Amino acid sequence: PTIFLNFFGFGFFIAFWPASFYWDRVKEKVNRMEEKFPDFLRDLAEYWKGGLSMTVAIQTLAKGEYGNLNDEVNKMSSQISWGVSFGEVLEMFTERVTSPIVTRAVRMVDEANKAGGKISDILLAASFDAREIKALETERRQEVGSYVTVIYASFFVYLGIILVLASTFIPAIVDSSAATGGSGSMSIGNLTIREMNEVWISTVFLYSLIIQGTGMGLAAGFMSTGRLYSAFLRASFLLFLGWFIFELAGITTSMITPQI
Repeated sequence: PTIFLNFFGFGFFIAFWPASFYWDRVKEKVNRMEEKFPDFLRDLAEYWKGGLSMTVAIQTLAKGEYGNLNDEVNKMSSQISWGVSFGEVLEMFTERVTSPIVTRAVRMVDEANKAGGKISDILLAASFDAREIKALETERRQEVGSYVTVIYASFFVYLGIILVLASTFIPAIVDSSAATGGSGSMSIGNLTIREMNEVWISTVFLYSLIIQGTGMGLAAGFMSTGRLYSAFLRASFLLFLGWFIFELAGITTSMITPQI
């Protein structure tokens, strides 16, 4: 019954979490490349200004330390050693990385190179431009970080309240009603409750937790990165975490059925 009850939650988790996790890892790898890309362009410009040919410059840089960008620099070095032009090497690099920052910088270098500009100055300008874009992205993440923290804190506060209600407050009311010899009905002030079904109320709490986790995860992920897969990844995580803690607390749930 619990698995059937959580069909929506598990279905959402299974449908979106693996793909979202994969694309998040891919984007994280691209981000690390983008962080090193301005350094690569700057060093390439310095070698070019020093009088080295583009082939020798890239082959020398291939021995450097550029983190996740090292593999791509080695590929570029091999392609240039095979006689591929510098412009074509950059174009193939752009196709492999599929990064807007890299694409923007490569197009800038390619267009200026075709126009006959000084290649070292072009590379330095592209490096500065890429660095500024990454700085703006970092600033954006820092600005929305506090809002994202509030979203996560709100979810855990809601989770805590639900756990207290489902594990302490509702059972205490049901036990109090049973102790007075009632048949499941009781009065609280002017409010008359015809029946206190502990399992049904806990089930409603669990559904509300699933909805809360999904909504807050989508909001937090989209605010953090502006990407849909990141939103689905965080929503899946909060959904699973809420369900896991709820089940770990040993709160009994069942299918929701019409209460007549």
